[in-house]
Amino acid sequence: MIKKMFSSGFIKNGISNYICVAWMGGVSIIVLPYYLRILGPQQWGIVAICISIQSLMYLADAGMSQIMPRDIARCNGKSRELYVIYKSFLHAYSLLAIIVFSLILVGSYFIIDFWLVLDFSLKKEVFICVVLLGLQFLFQFPNNANIGYWNGTLQQHKSNIRQCFFFTLKHIVAICLVTKWPQAILYQSGFLLIAFLESTSNTIKILFSFDSNIKKQEKLSIGISKIFRESGVLSFAVAIGLLVTQLDRIVLSKYVDISDFGYYVLASTLAQYFLQLQYPLLRLFFPRLTVALNKQNILRLLYSIIIFCVFPCLIMVLISPFFLSLWLDNAEAESIIIWPLRLILIAIAINSIYNIIYQIMLIKQKAIVILCINISSLLCVFPTIWLLSTRVGVLAGGIGWVLCSLIQLFISLLWLFKRKESILL
Repeated sequence: MIKKMFSSGFIKNGISNYICVAWMGGVSIIVLPYYLRILGPQQWGIVAICISIQSLMYLADAGMSQIMPRDIARCNGKSRELYVIYKSFLHAYSLLAIIVFSLILVGSYFIIDFWLVLDFSLKKEVFICVVLLGLQFLFQFPNNANIGYWNGTLQQHKSNIRQCFFFTLKHIVAICLVTKWPQAILYQSGFLLIAFLESTSNTIKILFSFDSNIKKQEKLSIGISKIFRESGVLSFAVAIGLLVTQLDRIVLSKYVDISDFGYYVLASTLAQYFLQLQYPLLRLFFPRLTVALNKQNILRLLYSIIIFCVFPCLIMVLISPFFLSLWLDNAEAESIIIWPLRLILIAIAINSIYNIIYQIMLIKQKAIVILCINISSLLCVFPTIWLLSTRVGVLAGGIGWVLCSLIQLFISLLWLFKRKESILL
C-alpha cells in the first residue's frame, strides 16, 4: 500500500498541487498591490466587497466538493459509474448556481441600501458590480463539478494546469482593463468573461472523454435530490463552517470604513493563500485515506501538514512587517493590517492541524460532530467580532479567526481521543 501510495502518479499529483498553489498565490501577491494603486482605496474597496460577497455565495457548495471526490474515488475507474456521478453533480451545481444568482439579484438591494455604509454616488456602481459578480458565479460555480471529477479520479495535474491558466488569464484581462479604465466594474467584467470560458471549456473536455455509448443513455443519473439527501447533515454542517470563515468580512463591512475594509481584505486574502497550502495535501491524501484509514497514513499527513503548512505560517508571522513594507509600500495600509494578518496566520496554522481530524470525520461520516463544532464556533465567533469591531476595528477579524480555530481544534481533539480505538477499525 505504501509503495502504491507513493507511486509516480501520486507524487506527480502532489507536486502539481503545490505548483498550482504557488503559482496562484504568487500571481495574486504580485497583482494585488497593483490593483490597490491603480484603482485607489475606494474603488478597491468596492472590489473587496465583491470578493467578500463571492465568498458567501460559495456557501451554496454545502459540502458537495468534499462528497463528490469520495464518490468518484469509490467507482474504481468504471466509466459508467463515473459518468453517472459527474453528470448528476454537474446538474446539482448548475441548479444551485441559478438559485444563488436569483437570490443575489434580489438581495443586492438590501446589501447596498441597508447593510453597507456607502455614499449615494457609489451605490449604482456597487449594484452593477454585484450583478456582474452574480453572472460570474452563474458560470463559475458548475465548474466545481469538473474539479471534483479530476480530483476524485486522481487527475489533479489536469485540474491544476487549467486552473493556473485561467486564473492567470483572468488577471491579465482585468489588469488590461483597469489600467485603461481604473474602475471596479471593468475588473468584474474581465473576471466574468474568463469564468465563462473556463467553465465551458472544462465541461466540454470532460464530456468528450466519455464513450458516446454511455452518454446516449440519458436516464443515467443518481438524481439531484439524492445528492442533497445523502449529503444531508454534512451539507448543513459545511455551510455553517463556511459561514463562520466569512463572519469577519460580514461584520466588518458594516462597521468599518470602506477603505479600511479594502485593506483588511488584502490582508485576509494574503493569509488565505497560506490556508491553501494544506489543500494540496488534503486532496492528495483523502482518496487514499478513504481506502486505507490507518495510523501510518494519518501520521504521514500530519508530518506533511507541519512541514508545508504550519512552519510557513509561523515564518510569515515573524517576517510580516518586512514583507508588507516591500509588498504594499503603503504605510497607512501596513499599520492597519499588520496584527490582523499575524492573527489570521496563527489561526490558519491551528486550522491545518484540525483539518487532519476533519478528514477522518468525513471518512467516518461523522456529520453530526462536524455540525456541533461549526455551530459552537458560530455562536462564539459572531458575538466576539460584533462587539469588538466598533472598538478595535479590523483587528476584531483576526481575533475571530484565532477563536474559531481554537474551538475547532479543542472539540475535535476531544472527539478523537474519545473514539481513537474505533477510528482505525
